[in-house]
Amino acid sequence: MLLSALPSGAAEQVVFKYGPIARSVPVSSLRELADTGRAPADLKVYLDLAEQDPQEVSEILIRPFAISSTQLDQLLNSPFGDVMLDEAGEIMSPPSKRASRQAIRSALVLDASRDGEITILDTLESYPTNTVEIDGERLLEAYQKYGPIIAKGKQFAPAIGAASPLLKEVAPLLEDAGPILKEAQPYIQQSGILNILTDTIRSLME
Repeated sequence: MLLSALPSGAAEQVVFKYGPIARSVPVSSLRELADTGRAPADLKVYLDLAEQDPQEVSEILIRPFAISSTQLDQLLNSPFGDVMLDEAGEIMSPPSKRASRQAIRSALVLDASRDGEITILDTLESYPTNTVEIDGERLLEAYQKYGPIIAKGKQFAPAIGAASPLLKEVAPLLEDAGPILKEAQPYIQQSGILNILTDTIRSLME
């Protein structure tokens, strides 16, 4: 773990990158947007350039996903968590680009430890460097992709933790099988095999 090498404290400045647009704004401006629904002047300029609605951004920043720090830790220690952290570390990173994976993990767990839920804004405020760089487009995509999974993570985090050793052994096999599974995807969807697998996994977890 490299957490001990990360600076203590919390993020005060965010460098947003949205396509060719990049702008630095204080985290306090994001908090003001979340609290009031109105963007301060420094943030409004960026949102206008990125063609983003302040109210929608405000809702995304504070929409909570309920999960305890223990459950989140189990989830992040799984193969799925590895994938999520790798992607999140590319989206949200320190200016140095070093230990980005560890930094986002630290911020997520710290956020969840406070009130049993996580939000994008609280995670930002928990980030262990003074400045954090964010890919705005990919952040919204990841939010839609992983948010619902994290919200349900508390239901299956213990099972994932217990299955992690086996999943790590199976991962290389699944990677090799990727091209075959991709070709078989239409058949899988039509035949209902995916539903059968889902029901099987659910029954094993009960």
